[in-house]
Amino acid sequence: MTMLRRFPKRLRFAIPILIAVIAVPMLVVTNGFGRFSTPRAKAAGTLFVSTPSAIRNADRRLELFAAGTDHALWHNFQTSPGGSWSGWGSLGAPAGVAFTTQPAVALNSDGRIQVFETSTRNPNPNDIWTNAQVTPGGGWSGWASLGGGWLTIPAVANNADGRLEIFAQSSNDLAVWHNFQLSPGGSWSGWSSLGTTGQFAIGTAAAFRNSDGRVEVFEAGAGSTGMWQDLQTSPGGAWSGWSAIGGPPAVGIMTGTTESDIAVGFIPDGGLLINVTGSDGQDWSIFNNSSGGAWSAWGSWGGSLRNFTNGATDFPVFGLTTSNGWVDTFAHYVADDALRFISSPWPTWASLGGGLIGGIAVGTNADGRLQVFVVGLDGQTIFQNTETIANNLNSWSGFSSLGAP
Repeated sequence: MTMLRRFPKRLRFAIPILIAVIAVPMLVVTNGFGRFSTPRAKAAGTLFVSTPSAIRNADRRLELFAAGTDHALWHNFQTSPGGSWSGWGSLGAPAGVAFTTQPAVALNSDGRIQVFETSTRNPNPNDIWTNAQVTPGGGWSGWASLGGGWLTIPAVANNADGRLEIFAQSSNDLAVWHNFQLSPGGSWSGWSSLGTTGQFAIGTAAAFRNSDGRVEVFEAGAGSTGMWQDLQTSPGGAWSGWSAIGGPPAVGIMTGTTESDIAVGFIPDGGLLINVTGSDGQDWSIFNNSSGGAWSAWGSWGGSLRNFTNGATDFPVFGLTTSNGWVDTFAHYVADDALRFISSPWPTWASLGGGLIGGIAVGTNADGRLQVFVVGLDGQTIFQNTETIANNLNSWSGFSSLGAP
């Protein structure tokens, strides 16, 4: 029995994979899901070197972040909710620091976006840096270091009382450590360890706030040791300790250090869904039906989601629709280099078009329409594709360029 039969009927999701860079001309594809186009390559210049991240401002305008080959963090935002885009602007980087990884982004309780980046060059290798809007939707405070010694990019979650909390894997002991705001939008506690099972793989943790307000953190185990979870015993409180929730049968979980590798999202009944890439190249998932509740068996949606030719893997991305709570995710498919999705009403992979190299971000517009962002073949341009009707995966705008830095 596949996971498709075990999921709630309304649930829809998929998983991504990074594909080789291939030069292609403009192509229009029609497959019953609307008009989709393959982005055309551009002249070389400043490239994007990270997977982008998307978040919605307090006034519901989407904002996009990605690191460039100049080692700075770049951003681009809608000038009105669901409207046109501002164009790319640089948030820079501290002197001597290189940003090359996917940024983590979150919204403070007062509506200010806060972004977190991991440095990859001396004099501050593996430091986590943060930068926050001074006012909701306004200018930026500048970069400040939260300390170093991390193997992975941070995961970030919002506590029930509005305090942000970040999680990262230590280069010293492979344990997951955390650091949290002492008050909403305030100063930071400093790092402390959540410990390790001794079986963690080197990989980015995932953090998510349950429907009952408790933050839960997940880390993949090495080899075929499966997934591990740690859960607050009360909202914003102490931690229960690590416990195993198993893994895909006889299959390892693919992990990474420069982008998110575990996707976590709500399902309609308030439980959580976890989605990962298996070492067999398939999309594997597990869910529970209530906060902190028992987990299902792992199930596969199949697919050919790992590129064994070049050894590169992208990882799950969820897009949460606001009107009905459905979870939608998207995938790079090895067979045709296309961005694809899979949905419970259509239990086969459907294409949004090819010519994309990976690094997917998904945002939800103010009216509930999903917007997908992905780096083009040239590495210089990020393209967008938007649902034309909220909660309708049949109808998309087609890919269009957001330009380059």
